[in-house]
Amino acid sequence: MYGLGTSGIELSGTNSAIVDSEVSHTGCSGLGASGGNPKTLQPGNITVRGNHIHHIALWKRTYQPAISFSGSGNIYSDNTVGFAPHTCMTGGGTNLSFYGNTL
Repeated sequence: MYGLGTSGIELSGTNSAIVDSEVSHTGCSGLGASGGNPKTLQPGNITVRGNHIHHIALWKRTYQPAISFSGSGNIYSDNTVGFAPHTCMTGGGTNLSFYGNTL
């Protein structure tokens, strides 16, 4: 994704993935992925892995994360974030895994 006015990628659901994508030059956030239910601990089985997110939030500068996350039972790994003016990752949930990210 390149040169979008708002967000690059938004994923909501279960048993899905965003893998090896590049998101850059967005007006607002980079990518968002949510799935599962934190209250019941129902896993979303969402994977966000190996993505390169850079030069985001060119229009709206604050509270526009490179990666937003929420839900339960999801994995966010091996992503690279650069040139984000405010937040690299933000969100909430339960049983979420984060490893190998370069911010």
